[in-house]
Amino acid sequence: MEGIGGRRWAKFYKGLKALGHQVFVIHQKPPDDARSPWLKDVGLDSSNFVSFDFGYPELMNLAKYGFIDKVKYRLVLRSLKIKYAGNYYDRSCLFRLKDHPWISDLIQNEKIDWLIASGGPFSWMSELADLKMEHPALKLLADFRDPWVNNKSSFGYADLPKERIEHERKLERKVIESYNLVSSVHRDMNDYFIQTYEQPSNKLFELTNAWDRDELVNSTFENENEEKSVVFSGTLYDGTESSFLNFLNGIRSEEVYLKLKNERIFFDFYGSVPSWFHKHVMPDDLVRFHGRVNLEEINEKLASATGSMLFLTSDMTFSLSTKFFEYIKYGLPILVFSNQGKTSRFVEEQSIGLGISEGVDPAKWNELIQMVTKGRMKPPEWIEEYELKQRTKSLLKALSLN
Repeated sequence: MEGIGGRRWAKFYKGLKALGHQVFVIHQKPPDDARSPWLKDVGLDSSNFVSFDFGYPELMNLAKYGFIDKVKYRLVLRSLKIKYAGNYYDRSCLFRLKDHPWISDLIQNEKIDWLIASGGPFSWMSELADLKMEHPALKLLADFRDPWVNNKSSFGYADLPKERIEHERKLERKVIESYNLVSSVHRDMNDYFIQTYEQPSNKLFELTNAWDRDELVNSTFENENEEKSVVFSGTLYDGTESSFLNFLNGIRSEEVYLKLKNERIFFDFYGSVPSWFHKHVMPDDLVRFHGRVNLEEINEKLASATGSMLFLTSDMTFSLSTKFFEYIKYGLPILVFSNQGKTSRFVEEQSIGLGISEGVDPAKWNELIQMVTKGRMKPPEWIEEYELKQRTKSLLKALSLN
């Protein structure tokens, strides 16, 4: 059952099917954009695919708000605050298991052994825990792509009043204590759950993201005199603004800017960006925004690039996203813009990139320019451990289904 981190579990769905397992996908509103890679992995024609609506007001998710929309937004927000005691920005906050009896019917009719619930959004995971009362043999896995109550940069948790945080903490405790297994993208998140809720360590396991061999295309960069493209692909999250500003300060430094321009290095962004992106970027910044493009085009751009970028939030400096592994497989140096953390240290220790934190360090930027102009690297052998089939086998081992 899927929340926001759709691509992560679309990939594991594909991996599980390839290894001969029957999988049902229950998803909140499939993407309406036909270019989405999610559709390619899951497929809307699958008889094992069920879509439903959380019932969350669409007005809360508009990209732009006119005057009337703003008035309606305030009214809807006030209504959500009355209806729900926790985080009213959680898109699943209105989900109630009793309103969806077909979920229980599906478990019964298809003899489902494991239900995997992905968060965020989070609150619906606590509702799903009640399925065990009706189906005692059912096993539950809670998978976390993002922190829940201790989230400092997303989903609005950082600004919630104490009483609402406490409500969310009760839900989080219920999930961690009642689910059979808990997985997350990094062991740091597991450590938080173990320490906060005094859980046995063997109940939690790390399930990293994976790269998909089927998506890779051959490198097309040949001429060192060509423009050099440093690529960011995917979603630039709202909580990365300070890291992004640090990036802009770096490329605007006179010494750095002249070297970048002389080497014809440009920074290309493909995907979705927050509104502040366009407010901060100036015409002469060597930054180019291309919007959302399909998966095939993204891979072509990565195949012709000579560098890549990651922007991390302050509480996810250990993040190893799907695109992180894709960058490595393409042999692209990774420039990590974030507070100092495990990801930035990792890329430097493995000699596959640089971590750039606050302030403009000319020596660091010179190293960055040299790395990008040098071009592609040979992917390290350990990257094969994170290939989709291998990661899926790790999941099956944890579920004792291999």
